[in-house]
Amino acid sequence: MLKLDTANAEKGQFLLAGKAGPVIILADLLGECAFRRTLMRVRFCRDFVSVYIQAILAILLFCVVVVLSSPAQVFTTLVNFDSAHGAGPDAGLAQGRNGNLYGTASSGGTNGNGVVFEMTAEGKLTVLHDFDRTDGDYPQAPLLLSTDGSFYGTTYDGGSGYESYGTIFKISGGGKFRSLFSFDSDTGNYPTAGLIQGVGEDYYGTTYGGFGTVFTMNAKGRVETLYGLGDEFVDPFAGLVMGNDGNFYGTGYVAGANADGEVFQIAPSGAFTVLHSFDQSDGRWPTATLVIGTDGSFYGTTSSGGAYNLGTFYKIDSTGTFAMIHSFASADGEYPQGSLVLGSNGNFYGTTVSGGANMDGTVFEITPSGMLTVLHNFNGTDGASTTAGLLQHTDGTFYGATYKGGTEGYGTVFRLDIGLPPFVSFLPVPGFAGETVGIFGRGLKKTTSVAFNGTPAQFKVVSNSYLKAVVPQDATTGLVTVTMPSETLSSILPFQVW
Repeated sequence: MLKLDTANAEKGQFLLAGKAGPVIILADLLGECAFRRTLMRVRFCRDFVSVYIQAILAILLFCVVVVLSSPAQVFTTLVNFDSAHGAGPDAGLAQGRNGNLYGTASSGGTNGNGVVFEMTAEGKLTVLHDFDRTDGDYPQAPLLLSTDGSFYGTTYDGGSGYESYGTIFKISGGGKFRSLFSFDSDTGNYPTAGLIQGVGEDYYGTTYGGFGTVFTMNAKGRVETLYGLGDEFVDPFAGLVMGNDGNFYGTGYVAGANADGEVFQIAPSGAFTVLHSFDQSDGRWPTATLVIGTDGSFYGTTSSGGAYNLGTFYKIDSTGTFAMIHSFASADGEYPQGSLVLGSNGNFYGTTVSGGANMDGTVFEITPSGMLTVLHNFNGTDGASTTAGLLQHTDGTFYGATYKGGTEGYGTVFRLDIGLPPFVSFLPVPGFAGETVGIFGRGLKKTTSVAFNGTPAQFKVVSNSYLKAVVPQDATTGLVTVTMPSETLSSILPFQVW
């Protein structure tokens, strides 16, 4: 209940106090009408304050209406890891063709070397594979859903070779597992990031150990080094992203002119260019993979540096034009390590390792201009020490994993619904006219039409969460839309027609 506090009336100050929210001090607001002892002036002041308070109440009522009309934020812990089914999930999740979620836990499982798991949207978890070190150990990178419907991933350690410096593997949605490659000192060691798919059936990735490498792998598992092994001190902890120009972009952890990290560009031919060297004031030690925004620029975070040495949020384009947009403060969350995800509203969403109200980390939203909102403060029982990025499911909700916390202390999987609308995504990211593209969404069995930047396309519905469409011959770069009787779903980013 709001009330007028006249305890300080003799000083000409009025307080508008509420049960929630800060006290509003109306001090010296009367100017010439400062509190006087004459009745006329008292009445004048009273009337003035009454009008002022009515205006404030109207504003407050408006704010209440806005809040009540906004979708509620609902946080749900779906899985508490118990070691037997995995422990310490260190990576984000991937959405499969069936709409389920797939991920890894860095340790635990039958052999203690980590697992690959499948999870329904409601939290039913199934272990698909237990690593045994010969086929990998300590998977800490997100899985990649390929155009062939399988998932590709890496492990930080293990392998079949004598040196056992990590592996690349392939696994189907049903759990059929195949180890594709074991790293050694000649090909790179300790991959900390996942793969991306380039044009066709070529895959690209990074290794962190030594000086670090950028490599390519074909569908048969043959790996070749594009760049690294002493060419430059890169140490790429994060993965790559393919730009609209066909080049790849990434970050080096302890690299650049100041050893605070760098952003680089590498062509499919291996030509390497440093775009920006961090200097601690604008960021330090980037661990997150870059993400493309709706403006075509790249956005990312650093795990340290900035005004408070707790991390930064930045923007950079393909020419190297750089802007540090936000310095993380403790209330925002500290040390953002996981990659950002572009939401269906054009804003970015991410996590922090610590900080926030309980010092157990946060989930946050940040606009391209740098306005940050904390969406959830972890408290240990619902998760802590989040090193993984978020996934926005095509139904609009966010899913993520915490490395620690939960009822057993081995980490959690959670869901956060903030009311964002559903959308469609597609694979591959760039494509050619006549190429078949996979489209992911919800309720797709009711699809009546598919279009690429407004050009109608032939399509075939495979399931309620997946369909195939052929890029029209006269299609141009633009959004993909899927129309159903009750709604039309759109992609967040344009499909690049090459």
